[in-house]
Amino acid sequence: MSRVSALHTACVVLILSLCAGLVPRAAQAGVPSAPMYWAKGSVATHDQAVEHLTIRARNPAGQDTFIRIQAANAGFKHGQLKITLRQEAPGGTFYADQSFDVGDYRVMGDHFGVTAGKHRVEVTGGQLALHLDFGSVKADATLSSLVAPLQVVDRHGSGFIARELFAPVGRLTLQVSDANSRTFSTTSTAFAVHEASTATAHHVYDRAVQLHHLGADVVLTDYIVTPAERGARPLGFVVIWGKGHNYVGEVTSEARADEHADSANGYKVPYQVTVASKRGESRAAVRITAEKQVQREDDLADLNFVARKAAAMFMHPVTYTLRGKAAAEVQTNAAAPVASCEAKVKFKYAQVR
Repeated sequence: MSRVSALHTACVVLILSLCAGLVPRAAQAGVPSAPMYWAKGSVATHDQAVEHLTIRARNPAGQDTFIRIQAANAGFKHGQLKITLRQEAPGGTFYADQSFDVGDYRVMGDHFGVTAGKHRVEVTGGQLALHLDFGSVKADATLSSLVAPLQVVDRHGSGFIARELFAPVGRLTLQVSDANSRTFSTTSTAFAVHEASTATAHHVYDRAVQLHHLGADVVLTDYIVTPAERGARPLGFVVIWGKGHNYVGEVTSEARADEHADSANGYKVPYQVTVASKRGESRAAVRITAEKQVQREDDLADLNFVARKAAAMFMHPVTYTLRGKAAAEVQTNAAAPVASCEAKVKFKYAQVR
């Protein structure tokens, strides 16, 4: 899968520009049918606006799917739309991306969808249907959600951040082919996140945690912690899905322990993270314990010297990948028994200053 979340990518896009509540939905399952934020004037005309729809999936063989539709003004994008597909397969990875300028794509106004070139992404019949045609690579996919979406929003004078679990747990069916007559079909466990922001990079978050485990038990922990001026609140989700423990909720608090200092910048990387979550009467908690750091990524490394120095005046994001285990517990109400599960996982911790 891609190394960073949609919102984290948004942060990097916004860095380039520096160099120049809970909202309930209906209880039924299915993907949202509301139009993309990009169709709304407050986002479409905002010079920091960034929006993503990101689908991640893994099949029983352990092969990952990554699909992203991104629209951005920030970072000199001026409304550019980019579509990306990455599908792992036994014979090698299918990969393609394509970008479109404003005027070369259309966002649907009455339901969720976008058309660009030969690509069409649209909610229809309670499913998200995708027809992606990059020329050399083509794919058709449908995403069905097993549970209703969930949205969290943070509004502030420096801009809003909206994060939506478009499909908290879903089923993705996909067929892909390329110019070399390779074909691949898969049915995978999936989730999808839709995010929109008008906040500048250094007003989005101070740190973030991403755990995306799509195994026999699905364990998702995905949240940012907003900067002090936004209340330093966690903004994200917990999903625990499996036999006897189906849960989707909003992160209410997080605690970090066993912090290891990064000698290069003094950042404190937690080897234990405990996350609490709730939705209605249901409660859940996830404790992530790292055994080893396996990767460190400087998210400004690909910028040129001038851009890197300018961005570093405000923030310097670094992403750490750690390997360990997660233990999750779910309780549907105060009188109900606690259901639990454990999994070996990798998770990402990102810090920006």
